[in-house]
Amino acid sequence: MGFLIRLAITAVALWVTTLVVPGVEVSGRSGTNSALTLVVVALIFGVVNAVLKPLIKMVGCVFYLLTLGLFALVVNALLFLLTDWIARALDLPFQVDGFWAAFWGAIVMAVVTWLISVVVPDRWEGGEEAARDRARTGSVVPAPVFYGILPTVDSAVRRTQGQQRPVTADSGK
Repeated sequence: MGFLIRLAITAVALWVTTLVVPGVEVSGRSGTNSALTLVVVALIFGVVNAVLKPLIKMVGCVFYLLTLGLFALVVNALLFLLTDWIARALDLPFQVDGFWAAFWGAIVMAVVTWLISVVVPDRWEGGEEAARDRARTGSVVPAPVFYGILPTVDSAVRRTQGQQRPVTADSGK
């Protein structure tokens, strides 16, 4: 499920990028065709990033250090251009017009993806047991927000639910 959510987030970020950055375009015949193109290009972008980015970081770590991380902007632009090249090879109606469009497109993609990821968690923390607890208690607050950041509130909530009793001086009486 997390994969589909990440794919949808990337497709939406790509759509926003086509609206904001001149030179990044999807020219589908219809809205449905454009939406499917965005999903396929988002999949290509994800695969390119998952496969090549770790290798580039490992090989080019000296450049990352020398430029204090600014080299990552160039790498992201080049990966965006590679995504464009693969999309054109697959005859998809997606195009990026040059390095600067890819440069700004990669920045917009990163910012929009991050903003959406902050709002939409791609998975719940804690696995199936935590999901059963949330279902039983009716909790709709994502685990990373509630259980991870606020452990004091978490233990107070568990106590009020009868899962854990506080130990006090007069507990034995």
